[in-house]
Amino acid sequence: EDAETDTVAADEETEVEADDDLAPTGEADTDPAGSDESPAGDPVEQITGIGPAYGERLAAMGIETVDELADADPAAVADETSVGEKRATTWIDRANDF
Repeated sequence: EDAETDTVAADEETEVEADDDLAPTGEADTDPAGSDESPAGDPVEQITGIGPAYGERLAAMGIETVDELADADPAAVADETSVGEKRATTWIDRANDF
């Protein structure tokens, strides 16, 4: 009986998820306030030398993707992440080569 209950619960969960995909055209592209979704693009953690801690520091200054990092100012990145400008420049160079 427990297996049958689990199957029913899983089926109900699938139905709820399927209904979520039925958003009207254009509405799916909006990002509601408080959404935890990542922006489109490769996360900065893909760059060698940037782990979760530096990723959080970069995100705090609005840099979450490799493309955003590639366009960033080395001095600002260095200042906001508490690293040297040489390291920030290396990250930005790697982002441009990514």
